[in-house]
Order: sequence, then C-alpha cells, then structure tokens
Amino acid sequence: MKPLQFLSIRRPAASAQRVLVSAALMAALSVLAAEPADGAAELRQQLTAATWPADIVRLSSAYLERYPQSEFAGEAESLRRRASATAGLLAARDSKLQRAAFRADELSADQRDVLHRAALGDRSAALDMAHTYAHDGQASTKEAARYLGWMQYAAQLGDQSAAYAVAVYYRDEGEPSLSAIYQARAVALGYELPAALDHIRK
Repeated sequence: MKPLQFLSIRRPAASAQRVLVSAALMAALSVLAAEPADGAAELRQQLTAATWPADIVRLSSAYLERYPQSEFAGEAESLRRRASATAGLLAARDSKLQRAAFRADELSADQRDVLHRAALGDRSAALDMAHTYAHDGQASTKEAARYLGWMQYAAQLGDQSAAYAVAVYYRDEGEPSLSAIYQARAVALGYELPAALDHIRK
C-alpha cells in the first residue's frame, strides 16, 4: 500500500512542476516575441517622425534591413525612395536649404506633418513652408533666405508658381541672369509668364 500511496503523492507534484516549466517557457517566448515588435515599432515611429531627408533614408534602410518581412516594409521602401530623391536635390551645389531648415523642434504637430511631407517631395507642402517665411517685405535676412530656399526647393520639385516666385525674387534683387534661369524653368513647367518679366529675356 505504501508504494501506491507514494505514487499518488508524486504524480500531482510532477504535474505541477510541468505546469510551472510550461508557464516559464511561454513567458520567455512572449518576451522574445515582444522585443522585435517593440524595436520595430520604435524604429517605425522614428522614421515617420523624421523631417530631414537623409535621416529618413538612413532610418528606412535600417528598418528594411532588420524587418524586411514586416507589414510596414513596403511603406518603408517608398519612404526611402522618395527621401533619396529629395536628398539628392538638397545636396546640389545651388540648394539654399540646409539641415536647420528641416528642424521640427518648435513646430506644432500639423506643422511637423507639413515639414515631413515636404521632406518627401510634396511640392504643395514645400510651398506651405515657404509661405511661413513670407512677410510682405518685413522679413528678416534669415526669413528671406528661408523663403527663397523653400521656393527654390518647390521649383525643383516641379512647381511652376514657385519657379516664377524665385524668378521675381532674383529680379527684385538685381540678379537678371538667375531670374532668367527660373523664368525659363517656370515656362517649361507650364507657367504663363506675365508681361512684367518679358524684358528679362531681351
């Protein structure tokens, strides 16, 4: 009888031990599964909040390298492609915009969204950024430079009105050769040039 009693005592203990081991194993697996997900979410958040094209390229490349099979991989590839194109424009010798123009530290959430879209090549967003520095002749030197930079950037993205605005800016600054360059770009983009600028070509 004692062996039977001994066995009846050990079986529940062994069963409880298996339950504890199984629970510990499940907990460990859940932690391991959560770590990549958390890392992907954090990197994704950094990527969607980035406003400097070169940073977007770097972060999207890092995301694709670590999580190539994620649901967000396609969007990350699109962000990298678009940001690579704008980074190339900003790297041009005549570009007037520097990294400081893409800082979002003091911007509202809506303004950061506009800046992010501009960084990805949205010419309407680039125009919106330019207009934040337009003050009807009362702008500071820094604001005037930012206005010109954003207008030039929008023109590079293919906005005809921005190209015209840059032509007018250079005309008013006594730079007819530069004005003519952007006048030609505006016309090539489909802008109907007013008679006020006809003298520039003659």
